[in-house]
Amino acid sequence: MASKRLIKKNLNSMIIEVLEESFDVQFLDESKKEKTNALINEAVDYRNSVIEKIHAAKTKKDFAPIVKDLDDKVDYFINKLNEL
Repeated sequence: MASKRLIKKNLNSMIIEVLEESFDVQFLDESKKEKTNALINEAVDYRNSVIEKIHAAKTKKDFAPIVKDLDDKVDYFINKLNEL
């Protein structure tokens, strides 16, 4: 099972990728700025909620649902970026 440190590292990497791609889309197409800003806000809110869950976890068993949710959210954000 993953450690807190590894989960946080993977989470931050995913969020950074979403932010970078969103900013790239904004740079290339100003008309999509509203959609990308919404996606950026959603990604940051998601990160904050997962960090809270990580800090609330007491045992390694508590990490399993967090990791599963993180894996699902990766696909979600990829699909959202592809829609842009």
